[in-house]
Amino acid sequence: ESTFTVSLAKGSRGLGLSVTGGVDSGGSWPGLIRVKRLFPHQPAASCEMLNVGDLILEVNGITLTGLTNYEALEVLRTASNQVELKICRPPPDVLSCVSPISEVPPPPPRREPPSSLNLTSVSDDEHCLGEFEVTMRKLQGSLGFTLRKEDDSALGHYIRALVREPALTDSRIRAGDKIIAV
Repeated sequence: ESTFTVSLAKGSRGLGLSVTGGVDSGGSWPGLIRVKRLFPHQPAASCEMLNVGDLILEVNGITLTGLTNYEALEVLRTASNQVELKICRPPPDVLSCVSPISEVPPPPPRREPPSSLNLTSVSDDEHCLGEFEVTMRKLQGSLGFTLRKEDDSALGHYIRALVREPALTDSRIRAGDKIIAV
């Protein structure tokens, strides 16, 4: 079986690994996040279960597939101290076809959003169709979700993933919802 789970406790410097890939990378497997480096004497290397080139499919149940590199890093960075990684280790013949591990792109510049936000979103949920308003308060500087931009219009932002509180336990929003006003 090439898919397995690794449980790690974060150290003082995090998990001790770096990653590459994502939908914004030009690699041969766009959209997938791979282990780029394991740092010695850190949790990821010390567990002796991870290898450079392994694919990280999920972090604590949050899917990394389809995220940008920066979004995947945010999921890893904001994960709880006990981290469960769902890993896929491709067979060596498949791995040799994959582009060499390249440098991680720098994160995009950050703007400080307001401390509370009114969202009007559209959901595909059969129980709630149409526009509705959601008011959320940031926890530790975040609303707990990542965005994707579909087009160049001002109304082209969608929720990509719910990555932490308060979004994780707010049943009103979900991945795929379109934000039409802030």
